[in-house]
This record gives sequence, structure tokens and C-alpha cells, in this order.
Amino acid sequence: MEREYSVKLLQTLAALDNKELTERNIFAAQACTLDFANEGDIIILLENGVAKQQELQRALNNKLINSAQLLGEGGLAVALALACVAGDVGAVIHMIENKPGEVLLFEKSPDKIILTTEENNVAELIRYLTVSGISFTRLGTVGANELEINLYRQGCYSGQPSSVIKVPVAELRKKWQGEKK
Repeated sequence: MEREYSVKLLQTLAALDNKELTERNIFAAQACTLDFANEGDIIILLENGVAKQQELQRALNNKLINSAQLLGEGGLAVALALACVAGDVGAVIHMIENKPGEVLLFEKSPDKIILTTEENNVAELIRYLTVSGISFTRLGTVGANELEINLYRQGCYSGQPSSVIKVPVAELRKKWQGEKK
């Protein structure tokens, strides 16, 4: 499964254009980037983030959000890969497989946002998201030199995960930039 999803991720990255990347930057006017810039930052998925952009603006103004990106073409896996490439750093993700893996990882979800925050801001951001009625899932951590996505079977988070994607950032970058000539 790891090889299959990793290949699909690389093929999807190669097919994206720069316009798609620009459209993903939900807070471009506020100097919030798409990239994972700080090792150790916590990655969070917002389920209904687009509908709550106004509420998220306050969190951004309070410097609780380091990066944010809409889930566009290619879904969650591609959004994570682009953030890794832009920040030149990897990420380790742990998720419950509550949908088939391909849907969970590659489904276009324009109402969802991934964002990062510093570890010491997590509690305040989660409090803020809860009060604002924004559904969220903590996905993982920024760091390492590869994008690693691990899925746990529903109801079995304490068991062994399936590593479904494990691709070095250098390979992600090569695929993304190599096709953009």
C-alpha cells in the first residue's frame, strides 16, 4: 500500500500547476505561508475551516497559526507534500482510517484546511477552535526529511499503524519542480 499511495502522490504533484498552489493560500494577504517552516510545529486539520475563515482570522492575528493551506486538488496528501516542499522539511502524520485510504488521502476537500502552530500554542488554539465551533483533528508534527503518513484502523489507534506514504522531501521537490519547466 505504501508504494501505491506514494506513487499516486508523486504523480499528482507532477500534474499540479503553479496556479493551483496560489489558490491554496487561504491567508495570503496576511503573510501566512503554505510551508511547514518550523520543526516541531503541530499539524492540525480543520474540517469546516473555510466556512469559519472570519473566526480563524482572530487566531491568525494572535499569532496562533504559522501556516495554513486549503485542501485542493489531490487532497490531504498533496497539501502535506506541498507544505513539506515549500518549507524544505518533512512531517510525520498519524491518522485514523475512518474512510478508505485513497479517499482519506486524495479526495479534494475545499472546505478543509491544514494549519500549523507551535507546540506551546496548541492548547490555546484548540480552546479557540472549540469555542468557534471548528471541528479539528491533530495530525502530526513537522520535522524529519520525509513525509510519512501512517494510518490506524478505526477503533485501533493503539495498534500498529500502516505506513501508507513515506517519501523523502527531496523526491517530492524533484517531482514538483521537474515537471514545471
